[in-house]
Amino acid sequence: MPRRPGTIAADTSEQSAKQRAQENATRACPSTSDQAIQLRNELRHSLRRMNELIHSLQRQKREQRLMQTTLKSLKEMQTV
Repeated sequence: MPRRPGTIAADTSEQSAKQRAQENATRACPSTSDQAIQLRNELRHSLRRMNELIHSLQRQKREQRLMQTTLKSLKEMQTV
């Protein structure tokens, strides 16, 4: 198919635009190693938060048991 004069520049600018778009997309997407590092950091953060939650629940359970034993002792003292 013969090209018309003046379309080469349009083709070249179109290819340049596609190349720029691909380069921008490549820059926007982190490498797999960067993604792995980011995921590792997110998992560490989640683990830290989960451990804090577990410790908080354990502390709450201890406090509840202490409160129950204290109330039981007070009730026994009232009957004496």
